[in-house]
Formats: sequence, structure tokens, C-alpha cells
Amino acid sequence: MCAQIDASDPRIVNERGVLLYALKQYEKAAEAFVLVLQLIDEYEQEEKQQWVFVYLNLAQVYRRQGKLDLARRMLHQVEMVGGPVAVAHCMVCEG
Repeated sequence: MCAQIDASDPRIVNERGVLLYALKQYEKAAEAFVLVLQLIDEYEQEEKQQWVFVYLNLAQVYRRQGKLDLARRMLHQVEMVGGPVAVAHCMVCEG
């Protein structure tokens, strides 16, 4: 018997995006990460901070695709949503 996958669960959708990224299916990975951001759009700010890594994931996808302006926008979102800890993480990732 197959288990149903809840396509409205942002954790599941994010994991799908990570898998697609690992498979170098960058366009589909980007679609998954964008869907995660849509799913968490109504969350409170504190809850959104827990999802800041999705912006990092999306920035990586855009970087791989050569969409550097979009990658920078996602990193800016990390600063806006995640605060100082996320900014420090970005500095480590870029370094």
C-alpha cells in the first residue's frame, strides 16, 4: 500500500526540492522551494524565521542556474526574514 504524500506540507515540499537539487533538476527544485515560500506565507514572523533556509536553498539553485540577481535577492530575504544569525550563516556560505 502506498502512503499519500501531503503536497501542502512545507517540510515535504522542501525535502522534494532538496532531492531535485541533488539530482541537478534545478528548475523543478526552484519550483518546489517557491511553493514552500507560498505555503508559509501566512505564518507569523517567528515561524517564518525557522524557514529561512528555504531562501538559502533557492539562492543556491539560482546561483547554479546563473541567475545571480535572483540569488542575491534570496540572500537579501535571508537578512530580512532571518536576522543576524542568518546573515552570519550567509557570510560563511559565501566565504
